[in-house]
Amino acid sequence: MPTAALADSDVQGWLVIAADAKVADQTAVTADLILRSRSNSVDVAQSIGRIGVRQTLAEGWSVQLTYGLVDSFVDGGSDRIEHRVGQNLAFPVAQIGNWRIDGRTGLEQRLQPGGGEWGWRTRGRLRASYPLSDAANLNLSEELIASLNDTQWGQRAGLTASRTSAAVRFRLSDSLGIAPSYNWQHIFVPGARLTDSHIATLTIDAHF
Repeated sequence: MPTAALADSDVQGWLVIAADAKVADQTAVTADLILRSRSNSVDVAQSIGRIGVRQTLAEGWSVQLTYGLVDSFVDGGSDRIEHRVGQNLAFPVAQIGNWRIDGRTGLEQRLQPGGGEWGWRTRGRLRASYPLSDAANLNLSEELIASLNDTQWGQRAGLTASRTSAAVRFRLSDSLGIAPSYNWQHIFVPGARLTDSHIATLTIDAHF
């Protein structure tokens, strides 16, 4: 893992609002909105709106299909829009004492409005959860994002980002939770210095 001395560093704030609603015994529709700040600022730099369908296969196993619209705000210029389609598989990994470990792997296709070729990415996450009380859980996770191809609009094949996260989720009710977290993100750009981001995130989740 690169050290901070070899990377440019910044601070960001993210707000995540997520919801899902059952439409059948094993099927749910999902939606989330992510707002990301500019580096070292409280101004919003990017919004990601996403909808999807999740199908439970067995205990701890599920597949999910999503569509996302990314709007990146450019100072003095036009917004940069991106379409994203995702396919994800979530699965249990292990139970060690009170620790529960699960994983998620998936593919993502990215397209700029001007058309052209699709940019393909793979995303993998490993998460460990530990109950702190009846109403609070500690969640530790590591996610790797890698691009699979080069595109004319700028995507380059190779490792794109790693995200290490520590969060505490508080259950406010049977259908509502809130989770403050810290994320340590490395952005890898071929031929450029690393970007090392320290991100304070607040996630609000609702289940219906």
